[in-house]
Amino acid sequence: MRAMRQRRHSGLTLTMVSTFLAVILAYTVGTALSASAATRTVNDIGQVVSSLEVNKGYQISRDCGFTGVPQANAIGVLWLFCDTAVSPTGQYITGTTAGTAQAFTAPNQSAFGDFTDASGNNLVKFIPNPSGFSCAGGTLATWASGVASVPTSSPNPILIIPYVLVCLNANGSTPLAFRIVDYDYTTNTFSNDSPVGGSGIFTGSPLAGNRILGSPVVYNGSLYLYAGTCTNAVFGDCSAGTVQVAKVTLGSTPLAAYNSGNQTGGHRWLDPRNYTFSTLAATSGGFTPITPASFDVHRYPAFSGSPFVVIEQDDIGGNITVFSASSPTGPFTPQFTAAVPCTSSTGPGGLCRAYIGHPESSTATKLMLSYFQPSDNNGNGHVRTAWIPWS
Repeated sequence: MRAMRQRRHSGLTLTMVSTFLAVILAYTVGTALSASAATRTVNDIGQVVSSLEVNKGYQISRDCGFTGVPQANAIGVLWLFCDTAVSPTGQYITGTTAGTAQAFTAPNQSAFGDFTDASGNNLVKFIPNPSGFSCAGGTLATWASGVASVPTSSPNPILIIPYVLVCLNANGSTPLAFRIVDYDYTTNTFSNDSPVGGSGIFTGSPLAGNRILGSPVVYNGSLYLYAGTCTNAVFGDCSAGTVQVAKVTLGSTPLAAYNSGNQTGGHRWLDPRNYTFSTLAATSGGFTPITPASFDVHRYPAFSGSPFVVIEQDDIGGNITVFSASSPTGPFTPQFTAAVPCTSSTGPGGLCRAYIGHPESSTATKLMLSYFQPSDNNGNGHVRTAWIPWS
């Protein structure tokens, strides 16, 4: 999940913290790097280039870079991005944009088709604004915090997308709600924006940081979501904090509620008054240090043992640590460190960030990831892909 993601131009910094839902589990890792956690080489693949960039010569700066593959899909992957700026058209989209692509195992396989308007020349906002919210004198933005597929006994096109709704105006950025929506890849439609007819799983003005989750992982009939809080941050770095994982039981079908005691047909959650909001510190668990200003969690079936893998941002200079575990709740063992070839920019691109893993493109020996390179596009930044030897 992306904790403390910096938004270019909008200036938003979201701090993902603490606890969520009725079941809260401590997220722990080993107290020190093991002998196997040596530094490994990052092999840059290149920019995630879209059809508009290739065919029209546009220069597009995008933040984030999540991917998901629905079970029924036989075409490629769905890419989700955050804020997106387009040159020379001057278009700027606050919120999530999207495209479809093949898995990125080589530079020429990273090109994808943008989601555009009818003219084919302009990008469109991907996740629609939910009803019932307003942003005085400003703009509502919907930012995805990950994407997950729902495995079933038969092919299923549904993807789960958690997102945060934010108001951007002269007063700054105010997170208003944390929500989850189902996306049907085959029909390009959304459904069951959670809760149906309601204002969100969590709401507030501003929304409390401990109610913003990300890195959705579906495993053994449950949905896991991750959160963290940085307790010591300086100039974009986080040197101490806590990390946790929340578990929610999935229904019997893709569109069933995430809690078996609720009605099917939508994301109907337990009454918020029944949620537990403790602040279970994971510091004693052993991150050295815990740096949840940025981390990403996925399960990697291609790796031996199908481990759960965490990519943790260690600083603003491209250094990361990779952890793994046999369970989505840990304990997580450090596997290796790496230095991503990232250069911060004094321009709109800002700092190195958004280290996101991609299980659908990883192989038995290669961990595929994407990251935001601020120095690309004349300092405006661009998402790039890379791989690291897994063993």
